[in-house]
Amino acid sequence: MLSVIDAANSPSRDIGLKFRSPRSGPELELVDTLVKRTHVEEAQNYQVTIFREPKIAGGFPDLVIVIWDSLVADSWNSARAELDSNDFKLMHYLSVDRPVSKEHLRTLPFKSLDRSLDKLERAEMVEQVFDEWIARPYSCTFAAKHIVAVEAKMSNAWAALEQATKNIWFASCSCVVMPKLPRDEELMHRAASIGVSFFAESDGGFFDHHPLVCDEDFAPLSYVSWLFNDWAWRLHQKA
Repeated sequence: MLSVIDAANSPSRDIGLKFRSPRSGPELELVDTLVKRTHVEEAQNYQVTIFREPKIAGGFPDLVIVIWDSLVADSWNSARAELDSNDFKLMHYLSVDRPVSKEHLRTLPFKSLDRSLDKLERAEMVEQVFDEWIARPYSCTFAAKHIVAVEAKMSNAWAALEQATKNIWFASCSCVVMPKLPRDEELMHRAASIGVSFFAESDGGFFDHHPLVCDEDFAPLSYVSWLFNDWAWRLHQKA
């Protein structure tokens, strides 16, 4: 199942997500083309949620495409829908540095630590073992298999690269789509060195070049990875 979410059709107030309203012009037409070309052939339990110009720390990516496993999310309880960005910041820390004592957590700049730990525990994402907190495995807490960030630009490839670079901190893949591939060898070398891919509109898009293999292990890269993971689930719950 594929769904597209933007400023016009999102219950953003309910899930803590905001969008930028699209601006008419050739870049909007390019984004429209990319959305129409997006296709992912996977198992029936995989869902595809496309966010158009969502607001995140650092800007508004043109597209964020989340491919996620509904079988993982089926076990999540309603308490998870109450989590916010502060809770996911703590969750991400616990998931990469575990186990952690509350004494140590109090030395870190987490807002409302006790409240977040309680919310995460009620959401069955963490558990307390003696005086330490442990995040539950990704296999039951993180449903996203890929998060693809796309920047669409008609020109100014260097600016596009700068924008795409900002998306690396949460996305498994970050790419730029332009009408034609840049011929600037320095730019293309720079993009390759930091993990950003460039595609021409005529190429057919990201998925024609990188078929999704959903048995790959994609671990969240930051709390924003968690946010997109849960936004996709919450929207699916409300559909």
